[in-house]
Amino acid sequence: MSFSDGSDQFFNASDKNKTYVSRLQCLKAAIHAQIEEMAKAANKRKVGVVTFNHEVTVIGDGTKPVQVITGDKLYDFDFLENNGKAQAAGHM
Repeated sequence: MSFSDGSDQFFNASDKNKTYVSRLQCLKAAIHAQIEEMAKAANKRKVGVVTFNHEVTVIGDGTKPVQVITGDKLYDFDFLENNGKAQAAGHM
C-alpha cells in the first residue's frame, strides 16, 4: 500500500480484493528505487533529468541553467552530440 494514493481504482465490484497501482505511481517507485540503489552502489554518480515531448528539456543535475531544445535542433545530430558532450564536460 506504500505506492497507492488510497483512491478506489476498481474496474468492477469483484475486484475489491485487488490493489491497482497507477502508471505514474509505478514510475515514481521505480525512479526512487533506482536512485536509492545508486546511492548505495555508486554514490559519486550524478543523476540528471531530461524531459521530452514536443521539445527536450535538459534539467541536468540542477547545478546549471535548464536548457530547452526545440525545432530543427531536435533533428540535428551534430548539434545534439556536441551539446551533450559540452554538457558532460561542464561547458555551455
